[in-house]
Amino acid sequence: MRRSSGARQDRQLLPAPARPRRATDRRPQRLSHTSRYFEWRAKRERGQCGWLKWALAMWVGPQMLLAQRVRPGPAGDFPDLVPLATDASAVMAFDEVIADAGYDSEANHRFCRETLGVHSLIPAKKRRSTKVIATTPYRQEMHRLLNDPGDAASKRAYRQRWKVETVMSVAKPRWGEALSARTDFTQRSQALLRGVVYNVNRLVLLGISA
Repeated sequence: MRRSSGARQDRQLLPAPARPRRATDRRPQRLSHTSRYFEWRAKRERGQCGWLKWALAMWVGPQMLLAQRVRPGPAGDFPDLVPLATDASAVMAFDEVIADAGYDSEANHRFCRETLGVHSLIPAKKRRSTKVIATTPYRQEMHRLLNDPGDAASKRAYRQRWKVETVMSVAKPRWGEALSARTDFTQRSQALLRGVVYNVNRLVLLGISA
């Protein structure tokens, strides 16, 4: 698994007949072990700036991480897709990238399809207009495939994205949501190390040894 510095959490690779798919997601990492209740009572709430974004790319079949980034939040998710997909493609080939609407952008679709040569499934979300959801070709395709009535096969494939949420639900209770490191470098390193530990734990559960 490649590690790259900077972000929050990314999406999806699923096992297809030929080559697998990749999924993307992100999760905030708190920078203190202080309980939220104590912060509220002591009026020490750090606000939105007190966390890091952990973004990851996952091979959906075995639920193994292929790439991850850590960077300060709050920030939009869509800039993470290109570096995550690039890092993941250096680890293994895949046929499809599945991401939630936070990664919605025409540029991300173009990168996946025209640069990496893989299919992309990212729901098109409403922008300024309440009536017109998508005006660019790939986003219009997403609106057609994933909205009602939509395409059954595409919707079925997109539902696999929940598996990346499973990674987050495993990592948070097992290794905590707070980072104990103090400096920016060590906080980023600690967050990235959790991804490495998750993969080692996953290999043990799958019965795979070196």
